[in-house]
Amino acid sequence: PEMTARTIDADGYYHTGDAFEIADVNGEKKYYKYVGRIKDIINRGGMKISSEEVESLLQAHPAVAEVAVVPYPDDILGEKVCAVVVARPGQTVTLDDLNKLLKEKGVAHFKYPEKIMFVDALPRNPVGKILKRDLRERVRTADIKSG
Repeated sequence: PEMTARTIDADGYYHTGDAFEIADVNGEKKYYKYVGRIKDIINRGGMKISSEEVESLLQAHPAVAEVAVVPYPDDILGEKVCAVVVARPGQTVTLDDLNKLLKEKGVAHFKYPEKIMFVDALPRNPVGKILKRDLRERVRTADIKSG
């Protein structure tokens, strides 16, 4: 009963944890567009950023072996974007390099990471899923420099 109460609201709607947008086509609401998991959405000053979207673009950088994008707290905007990067052996990458790639891809500026943190490996659970909660906590408590 407790689990049911957390996932099915008083009106009988089932909450999956997925985030969707109602997409417009010529000013008319036409279809739902999947944008990611609610816990994987960064709210930067009211603008919603899909971590998955930014990660998939940053993964294309030749010096990036793996990347995860997580929020970090900001007093004014609520959250900002941090890229947690595992660099390829012998490669280096900077925040400017990543943001240059996003600019080339035509990504809106508010989605750019404002901090970068390097790790040897992304934390994973036994089935290989990245533990974003662990990364969010590490980024929140780390002294990472911007830019």
